[in-house]
Amino acid sequence: MTEPAELKFWMVWREGSMSMVVQHSSHKCALKEAERLAKNNPGKVFFVMSATAAVVADHPKARQLKLRYRTRGELIDDEIPF
Repeated sequence: MTEPAELKFWMVWREGSMSMVVQHSSHKCALKEAERLAKNNPGKVFFVMSATAAVVADHPKARQLKLRYRTRGELIDDEIPF
């Protein structure tokens, strides 16, 4: 199964806006939406943005450490005065 992040998509962004919400499955759909929004918002500029790459990082692996008791005379010297 293909992960959603691996699918090509387009989004419409308005200059001055902080967010983009809808992912369009084709350039044609995104362009049509940009035209609709522009007509409803005279003077505002709308850009059709294309996804050019997708990046994912795997979670770092956690591992359990085996703890041991300190031997006599083994002190922790971290130079912290308390």
